[in-house]
Amino acid sequence: MSAPLRLRGDGTTVIVSRGGVLEATLTEIISLNVTVQREVMSQGFLGEKTERKDSIFKGIRVELEMQSSTQDIFTFEKALNAIAKRETPNIVINIMSLFTYPNGDQPLILIPDVKFGDTPIQTGGRNQYATFRYSGEASDWDPQLT
Repeated sequence: MSAPLRLRGDGTTVIVSRGGVLEATLTEIISLNVTVQREVMSQGFLGEKTERKDSIFKGIRVELEMQSSTQDIFTFEKALNAIAKRETPNIVINIMSLFTYPNGDQPLILIPDVKFGDTPIQTGGRNQYATFRYSGEASDWDPQLT
């Protein structure tokens, strides 16, 4: 009996939207990393043989690496700056990722209202494509299962 087929990168679609509008040209995404942040808390008490454990949910971290074939990535950069400067504070950046499994399952992960930090832009050499790296955080996420 063969093992079930696993999810690969070609079964993953990443969508970035700004203010509910698809950033259509931000499609050359090399990688997406999503980290569910939790912290384990530990407290010891006198008279007890071990520490008590608890955990706290701390949000979602998102890392994107992408390339660009149009100047629209700089429009996106300007939008991020306008949000950070509170010139357009009501604009929201959402990230959605659709995972298509070989068995037909298609869970959708929605990460709403992502706040972004620094954007390293790397041009490694004449024979390499420029890459843009985004890292951001959100308060929560919404995995929707099929």
